[in-house]
Amino acid sequence: MICPKCKKKNIKKASFCIDCGYEFKEEEQEKAYKKTIYYWIEKLEDFNDKITLSFITDHIAYKIGSLLIILGIGIFYYFTRGINTRLLNDSSYDLYYSSKNDSYYVVLDDSTSKANIHLYIPNRAKKIDVNHYTSNDKLLSSKKYNKKKGIELGPTEDDYYILTSTYSNNKEEDLKLYIYHKSDIKK
Repeated sequence: MICPKCKKKNIKKASFCIDCGYEFKEEEQEKAYKKTIYYWIEKLEDFNDKITLSFITDHIAYKIGSLLIILGIGIFYYFTRGINTRLLNDSSYDLYYSSKNDSYYVVLDDSTSKANIHLYIPNRAKKIDVNHYTSNDKLLSSKKYNKKKGIELGPTEDDYYILTSTYSNNKEEDLKLYIYHKSDIKK
């Protein structure tokens, strides 16, 4: 910055002339500051703040609100889906649960030979085994559940299926499942 009184060159941030002691006005200091690289860096930071919306996302209310929303979604899924494997409804079958027998019942249309069973599988589930038993509790077959394809199960007379979920803590949970055609159900 050049002093208007003695024409001595001063640093850009000077408040007073180094030679004559002239006090620079605020407008002169501002004009000199706008010629520095610091001014342009400040402008770029302001532009970046506007693009990234950091003036919103850096606010404490936004951070608290975001945490509450995430917590709310987690609680919602905990109470609606739970933390255990469970059967999901599908348009290809009707699903019923009997708390008395602790069993699920899948009812198919008479024209349908097999149902692709859909499951809610929590992240902590390591594997799911599908075992087919006779009414006398004799094991007929055993399969692994494929998360991508699901599993097709057909209706049986008195047979049932046990879906065994093994979780990351090595605990197991069984879901008992009966599959019937609508015409097989006695009213």
